[in-house]
Amino acid sequence: MTTMAKYLFVGLALCIILVGCTGETEAPPAPELIRSPAAEIDTATITRGPLVGLERRTGVTRYLSEPLYFDRPVAGFGEFHVVPGESVTEGQLLVTLDTELIDEQIEEQMRRIANMRRDHALANDIRQLDIDIMVLEHANRVNQVTYYLDQDAAEALEAQSLNIDRARLELRQQRDRHAVELRQAETRLEDLRTRRQRAELRAPYDGQITNMRDFVHGQHISVAQPLLYITDASRVVIEAVNKPFLQDWPQPGPGGMPPDPWRPNTIRRALYTIAYIDGEIFEVEYISVSLEERPFRPVRFEILSDNPPPAGKYVSIHFYTHHIEDALLIPDNAIFFAGAQPYVYLVINGDLIYTEIRLEGRTSIMGAVSIGLEEGDLVLVR
Repeated sequence: MTTMAKYLFVGLALCIILVGCTGETEAPPAPELIRSPAAEIDTATITRGPLVGLERRTGVTRYLSEPLYFDRPVAGFGEFHVVPGESVTEGQLLVTLDTELIDEQIEEQMRRIANMRRDHALANDIRQLDIDIMVLEHANRVNQVTYYLDQDAAEALEAQSLNIDRARLELRQQRDRHAVELRQAETRLEDLRTRRQRAELRAPYDGQITNMRDFVHGQHISVAQPLLYITDASRVVIEAVNKPFLQDWPQPGPGGMPPDPWRPNTIRRALYTIAYIDGEIFEVEYISVSLEERPFRPVRFEILSDNPPPAGKYVSIHFYTHHIEDALLIPDNAIFFAGAQPYVYLVINGDLIYTEIRLEGRTSIMGAVSIGLEEGDLVLVR
């Protein structure tokens, strides 16, 4: 480095030192504050208002009272015997589905059963004839043994006795097997005849047909579609559609089948029930049936109105299970349980405080608190 460069470097260093000593320096950034864990969590504010719990179901007036069940669709089209506006009586034939396939299966099954009976009888008769011949031969050999006192004939006689007993046992087993096969074939025939009978839709009540789906010749008719709606002769009622709401089946019903989701728990817990029909609100009342009738009767509600709407309308029914006019409301996801004791985590100054509460009511969204919290409190939500 030359002498001039050294002087320049030293001068620059002195200037930097003088500036640093006489000028104001910029302060380093402050360290980031350590935030409380409660500042990172979600909270909710306790509010005041009404608590309303309801369960909504969708129904249709005069759905099929007894749905038709088939292993697979058999109806390419149906023949209708009534039209909207006509009056019908209970049991009157309304619709006949195409049953050509079932009729063919019934005839084939009847021929199969007749052939089975004939073949089984022939096989059993032949087997019985063989046994009869063996018995005659055995009797003849008994006479020979008695007359000649032949030891070899005596041993053959004993062996033949065992063969006769074995043949009789086999014949008995064969007859039992044939009887089981015949019962199975007859059960299948009975099932086919039942399906044939159910292919005829008949009116479940006396009344007037007010609505019917439009079908054209050759169109497939599903066994689950509502074909028509009927009113009682004296009043308009709502007949509920039994749709498979799996979440409403806490346990199987009789015979392992899921219970009807309409009854009885939701209706028992309901404070009151209303129906929405074409935007209007109507009070409805459950038409109760006996426990024995429930598997066979549709779920029905009477419209409590002097001017009910005409039948054939789609209906939404609301079951009100909770109704509190003024309550401290807490989100359901803020409620914890220690056994049967509900509690929350109250958030105060960033701290989580375990707080036991008392619930007066609870829905899937909100709960009503009577003891333990006040309006405006902050609570932890999950």
